[in-house]
Amino acid sequence: MVLWEELDLHQNFEIGDPEIASKLAEILERDRVFEFLAGLNAEFDGVSGRILGKEPLCSLEESFSYVNSEEDRKAVMAKAFAPEASALKAEGLTPSFAGQ
Repeated sequence: MVLWEELDLHQNFEIGDPEIASKLAEILERDRVFEFLAGLNAEFDGVSGRILGKEPLCSLEESFSYVNSEEDRKAVMAKAFAPEASALKAEGLTPSFAGQ
């Protein structure tokens, strides 16, 4: 996102009509959202579909946020279901009723 903003600063065109400038900004934002979503790994197809299903379409910043949240959620879920993260794991312990 920062790179796109930097590119915008180097554009040398001016639009006198604020309505046209606003419409152009909307089109650029929409194109950037599509470009961002198209570049994601397949594991994010679900969140991409949810973003594309919103009306009006999310901003680029909101799209980044949704994908980042999904990535965090997947990381937490992967860690939660890892065998070493299980609360039930007990190595070297014998049940208290053993040997009675």
